[in-house]
Amino acid sequence: ETEVIGLVGGRFDDAARRLYILDVFPCKSVGTGIQCEMDPESEVLAHQHFARLGLVVVGWYHSHPTFAPHPSVRDVETQAAHQRLFRRATDGIEPFVGAIINPWDTPTPLAAADADGAPCPAAMPFDSGDGGGADGIQREAPCPDVIAASRIAWILVERSKSDGENQPEPFACRVVVDPTQSLSDDVRSKLLVLVAEAATSNKAGRINMSDVYACRDGSLLRRSAKVIAALRVAAGGSLDAAQTGPFLRELEELLVERLDGPGEREEGSGPSETSLSKQES
Repeated sequence: ETEVIGLVGGRFDDAARRLYILDVFPCKSVGTGIQCEMDPESEVLAHQHFARLGLVVVGWYHSHPTFAPHPSVRDVETQAAHQRLFRRATDGIEPFVGAIINPWDTPTPLAAADADGAPCPAAMPFDSGDGGGADGIQREAPCPDVIAASRIAWILVERSKSDGENQPEPFACRVVVDPTQSLSDDVRSKLLVLVAEAATSNKAGRINMSDVYACRDGSLLRRSAKVIAALRVAAGGSLDAAQTGPFLRELEELLVERLDGPGEREEGSGPSETSLSKQES
């Protein structure tokens, strides 16, 4: 139920009129129970981080933990406000995108077939522990990466006439993922830091990574395994097992070790909406 938020770094190619997403910076959030905003200090740190890499802020991301990655009214308003903030005076281009991430399984065309186009088996059975791993999860999955992949919607907004009013409307972006065979040291470090910070957080909605995650097709995975599968898909599905396998196994073990139960739920907390900080400097 708890949303996460961060900024996206990259650069805009004027000649190709293409926006390159090259880095992300997970930010801390300030929640009020009904909405969640980016912590201003984290926002400053993100700008400094990108500047050291020769990049600029080109967007933001947040999650929809339990529902589809469709922008809410607040999401559209936030995106429109920041596109205006990043509008270039020379040509009016607004190189600022939004990403909405839905980690839970939802039906997609990819979920019906494996990499070769053959239908996936209907289910990966849950094993009580007799025939599976020590965690009780059957390891022989038909195509868990595709089934467990998170959905990411990249959006821009444009103003259009609706009922006589100039209303912002969201539009999907065309995205091309450049596959990678390895995870950089920076990415590995960020993943470990995220796990460490989540382990010390008392935010409501934190889940037990040892629990079972049920896919829509009937497949069952441990939640930690779902995270790793989604990570492989996000990297373009081409991670080299020899280079990244040991680290991913270490990361999954750490997820289970450090996130083995829910955080303390604060009174009055509940599902939240997310926006960037009102600070626009």
